[in-house]
Amino acid sequence: MINESSFCVAGYVATEPSLGLTPSGIPAISMRLAWTPRRFDKGLNEWTDDASCFANVKAYRKLAQHARMSLRKGDPVLVAGSLRIRDYVGKDGIRRIAVDVTATSIGHDLSRGVTTFNRLRPQAEQGAEEPESAEEALAAEEAQSAASAADGEADALGAEEIFDDETSLAVQEPVAAPF
Repeated sequence: MINESSFCVAGYVATEPSLGLTPSGIPAISMRLAWTPRRFDKGLNEWTDDASCFANVKAYRKLAQHARMSLRKGDPVLVAGSLRIRDYVGKDGIRRIAVDVTATSIGHDLSRGVTTFNRLRPQAEQGAEEPESAEEALAAEEAQSAASAADGEADALGAEEIFDDETSLAVQEPVAAPF
């Protein structure tokens, strides 16, 4: 979109990502992202931290499902998407500003650690082939175990509201990934 703002930021996942569904049944995730700008103070001759910044991050469809399986609170990430800044009145009656990012891409920041990428292929490409070796069978079993643990974690989320603005979502049954 020509008038859409583009935004990319490196930061840390500040809240555990919450998976839910939009009213039309589309998988969605919500999380907070935090980063702390640093600057060099020539007077003190050292680096100092400025005030921490926060943004609400939303993602939809496969990106939401993959983010829920991949991200945890505290992970260093890069988030790209469209930026929206809005005013609102808090519960305490004070006028505030919110920064919202609708993510088009999220990834671990490899300058701060290492990660392993698992490309998920559509089931049509995955045949019901027998594993060629015991190592492949063990890897498949571990992958199934990890998927079951992720499903159990999603069940434990309960019903909570994950967006506080007009696009409110309620966490519902975990979304079964088609992979």
